[in-house]
Amino acid sequence: MKQITYTFAFIVLLLSFVACEDDNQSDIQDIKIGKGEQSLTEVTVNRQTQRDIVLSGGNNKYLVNVADSKIASTKMVQDTLRLKGLLEGETYATIYSLDLKAVLKINVKANDLKFTQSELLLRPKDFNKTISLGGGNIVTLEKNDPDDIFDYRWTSSGVLFITAKYEGEASLIARSKGLEPAELKIKIESQDVKGYLNEIGFYNTLSRTVYRNINPVLVAYRKEMGTVLSSINTPSPNIRPKRILVRPVINPKLGEMIEIDVTANFSLDNFKSGKLKVKVVELREDKHLVVLRGKGYKLVVPYYNS
Repeated sequence: MKQITYTFAFIVLLLSFVACEDDNQSDIQDIKIGKGEQSLTEVTVNRQTQRDIVLSGGNNKYLVNVADSKIASTKMVQDTLRLKGLLEGETYATIYSLDLKAVLKINVKANDLKFTQSELLLRPKDFNKTISLGGGNIVTLEKNDPDDIFDYRWTSSGVLFITAKYEGEASLIARSKGLEPAELKIKIESQDVKGYLNEIGFYNTLSRTVYRNINPVLVAYRKEMGTVLSSINTPSPNIRPKRILVRPVINPKLGEMIEIDVTANFSLDNFKSGKLKVKVVELREDKHLVVLRGKGYKLVVPYYNS
């Protein structure tokens, strides 16, 4: 009778133990990747960039295996998955805990394209080597410079050597497949230290500072004729004055390219008489003056309405 009692007690104890094991197993949750409400199934990292992702679920002890260790590396630091992008491409990591597993797709992309500055102000004849370009894989540079205001050289170290030639606005655009392009805006402007551009005149902008191409002693203008600048106001047999005539400028619009007719009794390396293409860079409506920019020069003259 005692043996039957012992046997019955053992069976009850065994059943209780198994029930406890089942309860413990039911408390174990699936492996969850990340802290969000939903477990991550895919991540994207840049090359040579590390990302830490907290895991939960299982028994809080994890093993990880990456399918292609050339594309990404992975390791566990307690409950944290530490992954690092190595080469561009796709792979996946499998995470194990007890008899559970979770799979995480890993996309590795090139670093975003980026110039060390987004805008650059230079003076004519400046040589700049402070700008670098980083990111991307196979990168191409596109020069957006319709007026040919600068030259550049891109070194193997990513440094840009930029030589400013003329006043104007331009840009360099970097492109690499699969990435957003990066743009460097370049503005070149001669500095008007003496305030010459406040007056009607013809000015040189090939240097860091503005100076006069002609020192006008005589200035005359009217709508029918245009604007005349002369370096003397009375004729002299011993002096050959500089003279320039700019035909009337009618209805200019800010930012547009226009053609003007200019006659001068002198020429410069960057200027000669004829029909010239210039850009309207400023309208002074209070004085009815327009600032026109050519390659290496500026004209400030009256403008007229038709």
